[in-house]
Amino acid sequence: MSFGETLYQTCILFISMIAVIIIVWGSLWAGAELLILEVKKILRHENSGHERYYLIKEQFGHRISLGLEFLLAADLLSLIQNPSDQEIIQLAALVAIRIAINYFLNREIAAIDLMLNRKKAAQTKAS
Repeated sequence: MSFGETLYQTCILFISMIAVIIIVWGSLWAGAELLILEVKKILRHENSGHERYYLIKEQFGHRISLGLEFLLAADLLSLIQNPSDQEIIQLAALVAIRIAINYFLNREIAAIDLMLNRKKAAQTKAS
């Protein structure tokens, strides 16, 4: 393997690792935030915190979406080197799945944004 090929494979691995780090970090962050939210609800004996829950979900969705985009970039780079027909078909299927996941994730994030903005507007109007 030449230096150029080694560098190319290292770049693909690096981009994939960035994706994994983003997704794992987002998962750990969201899990910790949800745990804190639940503990606060138990200790205060209250059933509030729905807005915070949606904010956590929104931020987690952004992190997953960003991680998926990095994974997609790594997959595209790996295909450029020596694509076979089977690899192209597999990548096309992966790309389609990731695009669908991203699309629905972004729709959900937009819906959460809209709901939170409406709540803020209603609270501001009531004040």
